[in-house]
Amino acid sequence: QDIAEEVIREYGYQHVIPTFLDAAKVTNGGLNPAQKRELAVKEYLCSLGYYEIQTIAMTAKTDFDMFLIPEDAKERQVVELLNPITENLSIMRTFMAPAMVKVIENNIKNGNEAVRLFEMANVYLPKALPLTEPPVEKKILCLGSCGVDEDFFAMKETLESFASYNDLTFKYTRGNVPYLHPGRTAEVYCKGEKIGHFGQLRYEVVDAMNIAGGKKADTKIFIAEIDYSTLVELFKTAIKYV
Repeated sequence: QDIAEEVIREYGYQHVIPTFLDAAKVTNGGLNPAQKRELAVKEYLCSLGYYEIQTIAMTAKTDFDMFLIPEDAKERQVVELLNPITENLSIMRTFMAPAMVKVIENNIKNGNEAVRLFEMANVYLPKALPLTEPPVEKKILCLGSCGVDEDFFAMKETLESFASYNDLTFKYTRGNVPYLHPGRTAEVYCKGEKIGHFGQLRYEVVDAMNIAGGKKADTKIFIAEIDYSTLVELFKTAIKYV
């Protein structure tokens, strides 16, 4: 566009004849159905006291050790950038928890110790390594909370309300996630399909990141990660009237 503008400027705007392609048409802007659904989800979470955050999709390999991810875990199968800006942004993320926890950490260190946050964004999952085709981009809904009024059951209540709002029912089983407290972790199912997990961040992770400012195991953080790409397929279709 910049080059075209310079050419037209030299040629002279007065010599340009406005035309319109025969097959062209003007359409109104707006949101498509998927975007409307996503916006409704975000607005509902806002109504529950959550604030939306946006984090960068690139992260560091050190997150895997900090979040106690086993060496053979699928999360470590990552897309690496050929020319990263910095080592802290050298891979594409495969799970959302590190970015959410870092935002909560930043809030706590700046005196905001009671927060409810959410982010809806992609993770990048390679089909095979080395890459021969683009990775799968899966949209994840991540929730994070901390504060005196937040606990395991408050996060569960959020998920229950979210399910009810979308005319769905969630079921829960005891879960096992490396970076979540073993006794306070649950897997989430909808219509027989696993869609995610939630629980309390392990004290070891809190201590490793020094979130509590040296006060051991003093800060409780709760994380939920829901596979929105799968969940959206389970939403009921729009109501029809006759």
